[in-house]
Amino acid sequence: MAGFEKIKIHLIMISILIPIYNYKVIDLAKDLLVSCYKSNVSFEIIFVDDGSNVQYLRQNDPLNHMEGVQYIVLPKNIGRSAIRNLLARASKFDFLLFLDCDGKLLDEDFILNYLPYLLKDTVVSGGRIYPKLKVADCELHWTYGTYKESKSALDRNKVPYVNFHSNNFLVPRNIMLQFPFDESIVTYGFEDTLWANQLSKHNIKMLHIDNPIIHQGLEKNSVFLSKTKWAIENLVELNVKGIVLDTGIEKLYGILKKWGCHQFVGSILNNMQIQISKQLCSSHPRLFLFQLYKLGLYIHLRNSRR
Repeated sequence: MAGFEKIKIHLIMISILIPIYNYKVIDLAKDLLVSCYKSNVSFEIIFVDDGSNVQYLRQNDPLNHMEGVQYIVLPKNIGRSAIRNLLARASKFDFLLFLDCDGKLLDEDFILNYLPYLLKDTVVSGGRIYPKLKVADCELHWTYGTYKESKSALDRNKVPYVNFHSNNFLVPRNIMLQFPFDESIVTYGFEDTLWANQLSKHNIKMLHIDNPIIHQGLEKNSVFLSKTKWAIENLVELNVKGIVLDTGIEKLYGILKKWGCHQFVGSILNNMQIQISKQLCSSHPRLFLFQLYKLGLYIHLRNSRR
């Protein structure tokens, strides 16, 4: 760990911050408590519910009676970026560990595994993995996550900012407060990529380690396609504002535009959208077609903003 400033072990205090939206988190809370006590650090665990349905509020009510856990319920949804900024402001310790509510710890050493990487000048990402077996009607999300997002730290560190995901990361509180998430992004998609891009521009270090959590909250195929559309809409909106995130879709669009064939390709993909969507909602979705689906959406939305 040469070149990084470490914090002495007896001074370690961590705020664990989890936004909730329509998900039961009791098991996650229990697992985190076990992991925290095993690590022997001072900690706080804060769950903030972002306008979930009543049934989930009932399911998560036991959080109110767990020692070491704070449970806050917001009256209405404020969005994926704003909820993380709110959690950061509500925290009291110098290091913040953000987790998604649909994550599952691999083992009790999860917090211990982060302790050597409490670095004052660095954001540390633990990564994610997916269940070993496909889930019926969620094949697209599982396939995409398994083959595109479940990467080792070695692979992620090759392009650390591009490979950042906000489901499992450690950040010094002062960095998070100085560089909050962009609250203009309310819906799903690219809010974490934009945040990592901001860190890159300000030379904030990004380090990936192998300390993943399991992504359990797989979306139904049709829902995942809808969320993909929201994400592409966010990306186009950022582009309109002059913000380029250097994603694969943006690069491919740039090449097609340079060749003068982006409109032609967009027209073909638009005509094929129904057939592509059907294939992606099957039990064996093809990631190549998923890339074409996203490209077609991107070209269509870019054209509509001209």
